[in-house]
Amino acid sequence: MIGMAWALLQPAIDRDGERYNDTILQRKYAVYVREQKRNKVEPIPFEDFKRLSDNDRCQSLSTDSTVSASDKM
Repeated sequence: MIGMAWALLQPAIDRDGERYNDTILQRKYAVYVREQKRNKVEPIPFEDFKRLSDNDRCQSLSTDSTVSASDKM
């Protein structure tokens, strides 16, 4: 019984998890763009931002960073 229920619920849970991760990434990109514009630096496109590693994304989001994310690519 539980196996059947899980088989029905798992795709929805996985889909919702992916949607949540996409939303988080879009919000991080919005913060990145805002900070780059504040620093008068041209932000990289969203597709390039998605390809950055988590560490590079965190560094590009920090306000102390003087190196833009495009310099890391």
